[in-house]
Amino acid sequence: MGYNWAHTFLGTIFLAVCCLGFALLALLVYRYAIGRLAVSGGAPFLQKRKHSDWVFLAFLVALAARITLASVFIGHNDITSFQYWAEQLQKDFFSFYDGLSQYSYLPAYHYILYLVGLLARLFGIPYTSGILVVMLKLPSIICDLVCAYLIHKISLKYLSPSRALAFCLLYLFNPAVFINSSMWGQVDSFLALFTILCVQFALERKYIQCLAVVGAALSFKLQFAFILPVVAAFILKDIVKSIKSRDYRIFSRLAIGFAAMVGAFLLLTLPMTIKYMLAGKPFFFIEVYLAQMGAYDYFSVNAFNFYSLIFKNWEPIPNTLILGFLSYEALNYIVIALLSAVCMLLCWRAEDKHLYLCCALLVLSIFTFSMEMHERYMFAAIPLLLLSAA
Repeated sequence: MGYNWAHTFLGTIFLAVCCLGFALLALLVYRYAIGRLAVSGGAPFLQKRKHSDWVFLAFLVALAARITLASVFIGHNDITSFQYWAEQLQKDFFSFYDGLSQYSYLPAYHYILYLVGLLARLFGIPYTSGILVVMLKLPSIICDLVCAYLIHKISLKYLSPSRALAFCLLYLFNPAVFINSSMWGQVDSFLALFTILCVQFALERKYIQCLAVVGAALSFKLQFAFILPVVAAFILKDIVKSIKSRDYRIFSRLAIGFAAMVGAFLLLTLPMTIKYMLAGKPFFFIEVYLAQMGAYDYFSVNAFNFYSLIFKNWEPIPNTLILGFLSYEALNYIVIALLSAVCMLLCWRAEDKHLYLCCALLVLSIFTFSMEMHERYMFAAIPLLLLSAA
């Protein structure tokens, strides 16, 4: 069961067909939901049924298509690692990081792998079977649907139902989204979900929930940190406004929020690292993060950014110093700091509603001009850009 489509002519043809199909969908969405027909009352076939019927149909088709693709295509090589980890977690959950390497994931995702492995063990499903591959992809598929639901729900606050549905469709049937989850079996959908929740909670001044999401997300995907400088600037701007209006309740919410952030982080991190911390490594969880930060010691890892443009894709970053005093690692951090400062300034001066756009700009800027970027590290920009246009 399944076909390893990566790096094949079939995979290239399939991707081209998906992109052309998505371009056609975008054109139809614009014409019937956003363009002149929407202004004049909408297309006749959209008016025959309730809005909720079209939403349900869209999600049903998206789910069916994703399950089909998940069962037909094996996906990225990481699926093999996920299968192996799901099996190993059943043998000794607390000793998983005995084999810590640069390819180890952060703790939170292993709870999902453990649950999938547990279901496989209970129902006698072989860990090398195609059924397990589909089971491993299901959490990401569910996150796809939840993200699309949130995009639709948030868009309804600012747009007509037909336009909100249009933005939902543009996420549900975006090739970058469903290929990443249903075919590759990657987990960037979780990153997208955490990103939407964090930014939306910040916009609604629900800082307790916002910071709790930050703690959970940082135990799952390190790339979530890309948006944090802008979110921090937004909160700081709100603090200044509150002080000027002599409303100090924000400090109590932030204090509880920081406690929730630390609590969520420790709750998801400690169970998998407590063994090593009790064995004399009190900061072992930092080793896990440092191991992942050094996973790709290359200028670019298939990321179509500035470094790929100058033919540095998969080229190792040298250990030499620039001008005799500046390392490439230090230069990378300087670039990220400058990009963050610019986007923080834009957020500070922009209206609150542009928070999504400022976060998207920072994600895309870091992806474009930072070293060690993987092609999936810009994934969170997709929902951010859609919601910024809502």
